[in-house]
Amino acid sequence: MNMILHGIETPNVVHANTLADNISDIQDRDRYEVILANPPFGGKERKEVQQNFPIKTGETAFLFLQHFIKTLRAGGRAAIVIKNTFLSNTHNASTSIRKLLLAEMQKVIEAEKSELFDVLAYVAFATPPVTREDRAVLARSATAKDFSDKHRAFIDFVLGQYVKQGVDELDPEKFAALVKLKYNAISDAFDDLGKPEQVRSVFVGFQKHPYAYRAAAGS
Repeated sequence: MNMILHGIETPNVVHANTLADNISDIQDRDRYEVILANPPFGGKERKEVQQNFPIKTGETAFLFLQHFIKTLRAGGRAAIVIKNTFLSNTHNASTSIRKLLLAEMQKVIEAEKSELFDVLAYVAFATPPVTREDRAVLARSATAKDFSDKHRAFIDFVLGQYVKQGVDELDPEKFAALVKLKYNAISDAFDDLGKPEQVRSVFVGFQKHPYAYRAAAGS
């Protein structure tokens, strides 16, 4: 009806499934400067369609999000209606797409060596992002008097992993893996650093320092 009202009486409309195309085949000529969309929520796509996307899910809204990210031209703009649970869902597809969106935002503001905290601060307040390396330097300086030499050696190792891999390395669930990576045997670590609860306290306690920079800058 809208097309008829605008004088388009014989439109060239093709019935097809956008999701049936593999997004890896999208070229620069296929990209757009502006994308405005309200993708369907709650739909379920077949397994063969899911193979067209790096993040496999039957949820049509999540497949369309990946399609839009791929087809948006560098420097372009997009406004997309998404499910209100997208930011809080914990299943694999939601988590993976949020990480994908974060990675794209980091590229846009040249903050690929910074964290979500910095990206959101830039978007909300236009504050320059701080790199993980800068935060690690701050933390090493701040912990110089608070911890023993052996504990600082462990902290320095954790900070090195943080700089290379990202903030997930500071997750409490990574504690045992980091200890084993550093000392090979967990028992050797506890012989060197003290009781397990003491070492865990060191692991958690130093983590306030990398993010003290933003707090000090904002005060």
